Amino acid sequence: MWISVYLALAASVLLTVAAPAGARRLPPRRAAAVLAAAAVTAGCGWAWDLALLAWTLIGQFPLVRRLGHWSGPVLAAHDPVSPMIATLATVLVVVAAATMMVSVLRCGRDVGWLLRTARHCPPATGGGLVVIDDPAPRALAVPGLPGRVVVTSSLLRALTAAERRVVFAHEHSHLRHAHLGYRLLVRLAAGLNPLLWPLVADCDYTLERWADEDAATAVADRGLAAAALARAALAT
Repeated sequence: MWISVYLALAASVLLTVAAPAGARRLPPRRAAAVLAAAAVTAGCGWAWDLALLAWTLIGQFPLVRRLGHWSGPVLAAHDPVSPMIATLATVLVVVAAATMMVSVLRCGRDVGWLLRTARHCPPATGGGLVVIDDPAPRALAVPGLPGRVVVTSSLLRALTAAERRVVFAHEHSHLRHAHLGYRLLVRLAAGLNPLLWPLVADCDYTLERWADEDAATAVADRGLAAAALARAALAT
């Protein structure tokens, strides 16, 4: 059994390393799904395996023994995990719990900001577009029922009519495919397993590629889409 636990830990690490390389060979839509699935699997597997290893030490604590009604000496005698490994696993479980809490707070802060933005936005025009008067050039997808694309007047002034269509299509892609969910899943998984933090940037980049591809398809002009998104990126 314990060999399988160590193999599962090794598999989590291998999945963390291999997923980005495999995703780069896939179209953005599939790559995003692969990265999110790999992050959730590796994060949950890592936390569960560490908890199993840590339990061999925690289960011998007097309070835990009394609650569980088992014998500490018997458990210690049949414990196949060395005290050093169990102690290290316990420390890593505590670290994972702390980083997970930080990730939850950060994700909650970001979602709360989006909800407040949606609540205070003016009414949307046709197509769920909201224009706000702001000197900072920005465009963002605000999920909700319904979702809305929020752009600032300064960004609109920086783009031509054709380039605006590209930016709108890009942001609508984020809404239509629930890209915020991918972002949150990978960030929470990285909270459980710090080795997954590089996947956060990989996932964000892949989601932007996905939205770029949808925008290029919407305007049927890849050159225009590339130029518009570059101009919008420079403006923001």
